[in-house]
Amino acid sequence: MRNAIITACNKRYGEFLIRCWLKSLLAKTDTTNISIIVLDYGLTNDQVKALRYNNITVVKERKDGAIVTIRLRDTAKLLKREKFGKVLLCDGGDILFQEDISPIFERSDTQVAGVADDYYVAFERRFPASTFSVPYSQIKKVMRNKKSVNAGFLTGPSEKMAWICETAYSMIKNKKIYGPDQVVIPFLLYSYGFRKLNRTYNFIPAMSKKRFYIENSEFYFMNKKKIKVVHNTGGISAFRIIKKFGYGPGCNMLDTINYAIQKNIYRGLDLIYSRKLDIISK
Repeated sequence: MRNAIITACNKRYGEFLIRCWLKSLLAKTDTTNISIIVLDYGLTNDQVKALRYNNITVVKERKDGAIVTIRLRDTAKLLKREKFGKVLLCDGGDILFQEDISPIFERSDTQVAGVADDYYVAFERRFPASTFSVPYSQIKKVMRNKKSVNAGFLTGPSEKMAWICETAYSMIKNKKIYGPDQVVIPFLLYSYGFRKLNRTYNFIPAMSKKRFYIENSEFYFMNKKKIKVVHNTGGISAFRIIKKFGYGPGCNMLDTINYAIQKNIYRGLDLIYSRKLDIISK
């Protein structure tokens, strides 16, 4: 049975999707048994043509909310309609592939898998309780003592991925704001169980305690091992610590000031919430 990689995009990130996300994926990963699917939330005609030229399935969807939220609804619908073995749902506007990721589809386990953060950041504290359909007290209880799991790179059996996408979408009452998926998905993973992926499959520079360096526009851990997947998170460009993020020569420069600021913020949050957890546990 074929596996699937699913992402979502609009015209703003369409060029990056084609020139960097897709180009790096096809260059590094054996996609013989993998269907690549793009949920289209406003790509241009030229962008759609370029994707289809590369044998990518483009599915036009209704954009009636934040893409990171409504992609959950539409991924669930797709997975109920189409039959796949394993599925990877990942961001399309800020990820680069540097090594073959097909091994994540070869594992025989039946759990959803994702990469846990290194710092305690308590994403649930950024949103009012009215954002969610489950009691805020329940979210806090489950996430207490837990580090978040990044929602931008999740993999697992098709049926499990359909369930978690559909359930996460139903838990978000305000579909138009950015970010509540980063609360409900970790909540579901910790509630029902998941497997932790190695950090190399979703390396977020600012949020990782693991040091790295950039050489010839490529990212490496300090032991000289190339990082498989680099995720330049940020929501908006000002918060992204890698400038000229892309695939090929002349790309990827560390914004050292932004990096230092964000690292200190995450370290501070980690220290605050770690101490609170110590007090609670006592």
